[in-house]
This record gives sequence, structure tokens and C-alpha cells, in this order.
Amino acid sequence: MYTDIIHYELPATLDQKEFLALTEKVRTDWMQPLHGFVSWTQHRNLKGGYTDIVVWQSQATAKKAEAEMAHNPHQEAWVACYQNVRSEALESLALQFPN
Repeated sequence: MYTDIIHYELPATLDQKEFLALTEKVRTDWMQPLHGFVSWTQHRNLKGGYTDIVVWQSQATAKKAEAEMAHNPHQEAWVACYQNVRSEALESLALQFPN
């Protein structure tokens, strides 16, 4: 598994409810059908910033999706939501601990 972690803030003019509705459209209309997409969770920290955790089957499928972002029907509105973006990527180790 390959995980993208994206930290960002929303513009002051954007309501969180509107943002979540848009990201749901992006997930269902574009991300979910992509080969290799596993999951996307969104989090808000106590300082008001956001973190998205997007899991892919592999780095290759994540990079292919990144290259195809222009085909996202909501791309312009979606990109406008993100300010002060910082990201990192994680690759899963073979060892996993049970619950």
C-alpha cells in the first residue's frame, strides 16, 4: 500500500460544508473509479487545519492518478480549496500488527 498525506488550510471564504460536498463529488465522480484507489479520509485538527489521507494500492497507481488529475470534472473548484499545502508519502511495510 502507498499513502499520500496532504496537510492544508481552506480559504476563509470557503465554508467547510461546501468543501466536504465538493470533495465527496471528487471522490465518487473521479477517484473511486480509478484503478488502485483504496480510500480517502479527511481530518480537521484542533487548530483548524485539514489533513487528507489517501491510500493507493501502489506508488505507481498513485502517480498515474496524479497524472490524470486534469480529467477530474471538478478539478478547478477542488484545487481552489487548498491553501498552504504540504504533503508527504508513506509506503507500507510488510509487517502489520493485528488489532
